[in-house]
Amino acid sequence: MEFDREYIQAPGQSSSISTDKIDAHVKRKLFATGKDYYAYLSPRFRHDRFGYFENSLALRVGAGRRFAFERGVLVSLDLGTGYREARKFNGDRVTESLMSASASLDWKITEMAHFKFLFTHEQGAIERYRTFELSLKNKLSSILGLKYRITYTRDYPFSSLGHAGEVVADIGLSYSF
Repeated sequence: MEFDREYIQAPGQSSSISTDKIDAHVKRKLFATGKDYYAYLSPRFRHDRFGYFENSLALRVGAGRRFAFERGVLVSLDLGTGYREARKFNGDRVTESLMSASASLDWKITEMAHFKFLFTHEQGAIERYRTFELSLKNKLSSILGLKYRITYTRDYPFSSLGHAGEVVADIGLSYSF
């Protein structure tokens, strides 16, 4: 889950919200007997006070394959479809089918360091999102770690020629269970 709210205050002015974003999603993978193939179910809620869709609620289902390589490297590829209900910034309501694709690379470098690359693409009839994420997690203990992450997100509304892109770099505490 991602939550981002920033306040700005110009000298002599009251503060105002400059960003207000929420992105909450879960991806539940159900592996087949051989453990290489899986089906998934993934609900997602997004809110972006200043985005093309102010709110969207999606449910995605699909299938994928995981590849295990030497030296602790796992690669996953999946494709899916789904349904999204959204409210545009102007108040109009939208319902549409979705197509999604993702690829991830997980590399357990050592017992204490873990690298991850993630690419996701979600597309409906009105807008598409692409996200690239690189992260490195260093364990501090068996359950706590420091996580360094760079995320690039781009959205493309089909009704205009413009698009929005955002790069976020952050450092945080991670908890594993």
